[in-house]
Amino acid sequence: MFARELVSTFGGTRVGALKGSMSATFTALGATQAAAAAITTVFTKITTATEGQGVILPASMDVSDQATVCNATTVDVYLYPPVGGNLNGSSANVPLILAPNTSADCTCVDGTSWIVNR
Repeated sequence: MFARELVSTFGGTRVGALKGSMSATFTALGATQAAAAAITTVFTKITTATEGQGVILPASMDVSDQATVCNATTVDVYLYPPVGGNLNGSSANVPLILAPNTSADCTCVDGTSWIVNR
């Protein structure tokens, strides 16, 4: 009953965030922001990537929503902001490089801008 009330009040996506949804095996894609794999969970562990592939943070997040991204591969992975957004106040659409075996804690500032701590 409680889960149904949460879903009816906040929607399925928000309830997933409340539960701390996780993707334990995730594949980075593409060589550009447009082709990057979309992150859809609160915790994302990238387990498959080739050099230069990337992931993109969601644009549909609210202020102070968080996402943790872990690069569990042996290559650099690009972490992109949502289209038109920025990471740590950089220029729009510029990615950060997430080195192998590192993670980033990302906090949404306004839907497209994110603060990223590595």
